[in-house]
Amino acid sequence: MNFNKLLEEQLKKYLPDAALLEQPAFLRFLEAVNESYESYEKDRLQSGDAVSITASEQRMRLALQTIEDNVWEYDFEQRKMVFAQVNNSVLKLRRLEYVDKENEEWWREIYEEDLHIAIDTFRKYKQGLISKHSVEYRMHCADGSIKWILNRGGVIKRDSEGQVLKVVGAITDIDALKNIQAELRTTANRLSNLLASLQSGVLVEDEARRIVMANQQLCSLLSITALPEALVGLDCSQAVQQFKPLFKHPEQFLNRVAEILENRQPVAGEELEMADGRILERSYIPVFLDNEHKGHLWKYNDITKRKQSENIIRLQEEKYRNIIANMNLGLTEVDLEERILYANQSFCEMSGYSLDELMNKNASTLFMGKGNEHLTREKLPLRAQGISDAYELAVRNKKGQLKWWLVSGAPRYNDANELVGSIGIHLDITSHKQLELALMEARQAAEESAHAKETFLANMSHEIRTPISAILGMSRQLGETSLDPEQSLFLDNINKASEHLLVIINDILDISKIEAGMLQLENIGFRPAELVEQAISLMTLRAQEKGLLLSTKMEAGPWPVIMGDPFRLKQVLLNLLSNSIKFTEKGGVQITFNTMSWRGSQLTAVITVADTGIGMDEATLKNIFQNFTQGDKTTARKYGGTGLGMAISKQLVEMMGGTIQLQSKPGAGTSVVLRIPFDIGKEKNIPVKEKQSIDSSILKDCRVLLAEDNEINQLIACRILEKHGLVVTAVNNGREALNAMAKQSFDVVLMDMQMPVMDGLEATAFIRANISRDIPVIALTANAIKGENEKCIKAGMNDYISKPFEPSTLISTIAHLVGKQLK
Repeated sequence: MNFNKLLEEQLKKYLPDAALLEQPAFLRFLEAVNESYESYEKDRLQSGDAVSITASEQRMRLALQTIEDNVWEYDFEQRKMVFAQVNNSVLKLRRLEYVDKENEEWWREIYEEDLHIAIDTFRKYKQGLISKHSVEYRMHCADGSIKWILNRGGVIKRDSEGQVLKVVGAITDIDALKNIQAELRTTANRLSNLLASLQSGVLVEDEARRIVMANQQLCSLLSITALPEALVGLDCSQAVQQFKPLFKHPEQFLNRVAEILENRQPVAGEELEMADGRILERSYIPVFLDNEHKGHLWKYNDITKRKQSENIIRLQEEKYRNIIANMNLGLTEVDLEERILYANQSFCEMSGYSLDELMNKNASTLFMGKGNEHLTREKLPLRAQGISDAYELAVRNKKGQLKWWLVSGAPRYNDANELVGSIGIHLDITSHKQLELALMEARQAAEESAHAKETFLANMSHEIRTPISAILGMSRQLGETSLDPEQSLFLDNINKASEHLLVIINDILDISKIEAGMLQLENIGFRPAELVEQAISLMTLRAQEKGLLLSTKMEAGPWPVIMGDPFRLKQVLLNLLSNSIKFTEKGGVQITFNTMSWRGSQLTAVITVADTGIGMDEATLKNIFQNFTQGDKTTARKYGGTGLGMAISKQLVEMMGGTIQLQSKPGAGTSVVLRIPFDIGKEKNIPVKEKQSIDSSILKDCRVLLAEDNEINQLIACRILEKHGLVVTAVNNGREALNAMAKQSFDVVLMDMQMPVMDGLEATAFIRANISRDIPVIALTANAIKGENEKCIKAGMNDYISKPFEPSTLISTIAHLVGKQLK
């Protein structure tokens, strides 16, 4: 903008800061002054100097009235501060002039904590250190408020020696700006803290690739030793060169970064392989303001564990698919409309169709013809209930040949646990079906072989544990009678053998735990000499029957208490002793127990089981630890067995941190050497079974309904309960239990889980719905399958007791639930 020549000369000479010309308020002030100068020259030409000066002053006052800033002048000689009269100015001043001591009143207008800023500025002018200033501080306003102001000015007059005589300037209200800046700082701090606390590594760069922010997680992921704050301002284009050796493919990493930055398009979930084997996931987000690129954000996550889990799942899926394929089983996946979504090669060969011919075809229509779809559609409600089943199906292949398939169907769920279809495993049983039709008596066996694994395991658990429960129960009752020493010895061996058999059965029934590595070992104190003697005692009779010498050889000296799992160790020893006795016709079997090293609180035990049996050749030794492996077919027929003993023993020994080795030659016997580390314990680490003293009078006349279909277990339970003064009514199934409850009332119900006519779950559900929601119901279960206890509680039972049970456990549970406390 062009000003009056005289004004331009004054501005060039005295304007302290050219930036003032960019301030709208100051610019309006200069426009008003310029008009005054122009008017002054016109008035001077027309009316003389006096008239034009008067007009100029009036225009100057008018100009000052149009701006909001407080314009001021300070005279150092007169110590006088003068403010222009402004009606709408920033500060509502009490006066326009502050002279001499009245300047102190002006200084008091400045906020106390900021007074040093104004004083320091004044001092620098006096000392000739500055010729202009621009400072921010707070002021007290006439209305009692406090405002942030920007005070800017400069020297307009000096004396002959250069000392400052006059300074002019303006005060601008920046209170709103300060509030905005505070809010921005708060928002920035909040964002910074949020990013710093993220589990992802975050890096923010500006448009010039200078680092704006990084968090600690990024430093950890990229092995950066510096603090995140120290990275701010660094050139990331140079820093990335230092990071590239961390990546498995450094050049590929750099090229991809350059490509991403060039495209400026969001990138999500890129996987990066690191040189140390880790896998990072990278995302890129460009930042634009008004369509102008202002920088970008990188996010890194360590997904190594997730990828490992995915690989394990994928490998397991491939493993089981291959197993199914190698077993010549056809595998299909269908949706809720029976459309085929997947079929393996075995299924294609079974059906005669190629995979392209099968995809998206309705399985029922394709193989059974129209009108017969109901045969498979009837299975949909079962799948909706989460039920798996197996059934036989008559189908026709592509050639029209009649085939019989055994189909095992299961529901198929998506990641949200929603039913989306079914999975079917198909076995061509045409030849078996033809044999079945010829031999009707084999039909039941064929149907039973199609039962699901969980049903089979549950039934086997119940059927095996029930007689063991009876044996233990009867032996406990017998132990409470008068016995001579020999009878007590026999009874003690029965109890030990039964309890050990129960441990083995529990592990075999829950074989999935072993395969998944979830079998938990005990860590309790025991005496190794006693454990060896127990194992020998259990095997002595079998050895004597074959005329074999069964002996032990313990290392001399007192053995300490050692920490470990005596049940699993004894299980291994019994497996090895059983094998040695089985495959030895003459001579004997010996257990040797000594130490290889004994340091401080640890020792390594060396246990050797040696026999004079038939031995093994090299081929058998190589495969001896595989499941279901024995010698040749002649050995299997002659000696029997499942071939699981050595495999289970190896797994247990390795879980204990030990090793197992075999040395054998045909006809020269076998030697099995175990090397197992143990911690040394103390006598107090040996668990002691305490007999609980029960005052049976507190349960006197308590009415108990016992639903148990096994006569022996029913007898044992009745004996235990009646001994403690309880009144027992025994029934054989759930239906009889409901009938009994309809005739009389009871204080507690003992409910067996598996019974004929009506099982315990069904009976309990009926009790809760129709008879009583409060009467205590205790489950008696011989099922060792995982999840059985959850079924009991879900059905409405209050508690559960596993068979075989301790009498004290039964009585304590009843007393607790009927509201009586044991003394």
